[in-house]
Amino acid sequence: MTANASVFTWFHSARFASARFGLAVLLWMGILAGSACTQKNEPGSSGQSGTKTATIFDPEFNVEYVSTTIPAGWLFQGGVFRGDPCEGVSSPFYRVSSPDGLAGLKVFPRVDLGWSNNRAYIPRAEQGCQPLEGEITASGYLQYLIARLHVNFVKDVTEPAQVERARKYAQSLFGRMPSYSGDAAVARTTFNINGIAEDEQIAVSLICHTENLIWPKGTNKKVCTAEPKLVWAPQGKLEATMELLAPAMKVKNNPEWVQKWSRHVAQQNEAIRARNASYWAAQRAQQAEFYSNLQQQTVANGEAFRARMDNQYRVHEQQVATMQRGGDMAMARAMANVDAQSRMAGDACDFALGVQRRVNPETGQAYKTDSGYTYDWVDPEGHHVLTNYVNDNPNGINGKRDYVLTQNESN
Repeated sequence: MTANASVFTWFHSARFASARFGLAVLLWMGILAGSACTQKNEPGSSGQSGTKTATIFDPEFNVEYVSTTIPAGWLFQGGVFRGDPCEGVSSPFYRVSSPDGLAGLKVFPRVDLGWSNNRAYIPRAEQGCQPLEGEITASGYLQYLIARLHVNFVKDVTEPAQVERARKYAQSLFGRMPSYSGDAAVARTTFNINGIAEDEQIAVSLICHTENLIWPKGTNKKVCTAEPKLVWAPQGKLEATMELLAPAMKVKNNPEWVQKWSRHVAQQNEAIRARNASYWAAQRAQQAEFYSNLQQQTVANGEAFRARMDNQYRVHEQQVATMQRGGDMAMARAMANVDAQSRMAGDACDFALGVQRRVNPETGQAYKTDSGYTYDWVDPEGHHVLTNYVNDNPNGINGKRDYVLTQNESN
């Protein structure tokens, strides 16, 4: 059983389990799937706002991974889904549920999917990618998910604006490269819990990268990451539940975890460079030894032997040059993959946080504020005014004249 299948099975089979039994299932599945699972609910100002902070602990780095805000008295379970050769960035999965289990939110473990127009280059399951026999869309994966969950499809509620946001988000993550694309799909479903009618909304976001291979000519490979989430509630209460759980749909990354992950990536980079340097040092030593022996043999055996050695010398140089080119190309690809994973980690953190990077054009200082607003005004004391309307200029209000409109930056 693969990691994706293990955790997915837990998510759709434990819907009706009690909180205590559900936690036991989660811990067991986390070990099987290589995920770090935890339940840590920290008391917030629940007496005033009715919320509390829930966190996920990462035992590999021995530090809290992410946190989110959930209603006070609700149950929380979650874990860390590790990166793999198919997609190197880690991501959280978790479940928030009311004490009676009749309402809640599930953020599923992401699923990495691979496809190629050349069967020999379809990514394999042992690489972390679930192999596909053809293209995938968010709507197609949503229908597959509905069938797996055994719920009743009611209607598709995908809005064009949601698809456009997914497309723009995918391009912004990777420098507006045309090989990256995004898609989204949302549907309403129904099901029953012990005879109680329940409404549910399931959403799937899909980010894909297409790579055109140099060889064989005309071959391309596509890797997609599907990220499903759903909210359920008793019939007639879904909209109110979605509003209540809106804060729980976003997570906040722990800066200490991000620093440890960055150091881990840097160590991987250094290990790759060290292996490469060691390999080519050995190649140069062998080449120097060959040249030394060649010179000694040539002097000892005269012109006839020299002619034969000259020919061997040329053949050897061609072989070394071919190996050097291949090694350089492999190293370049490895470095590009590691750098891309590092960039994607930062972008994934920003997306999970729901923040936008912005820069003060007068001072050059960078900020990260709520991405739900298009414009951000900031004064010299660091006070921000967020708005979606460009004409909402705070200068002149209460005598303030020093607000500056920041500039949004694409990662």
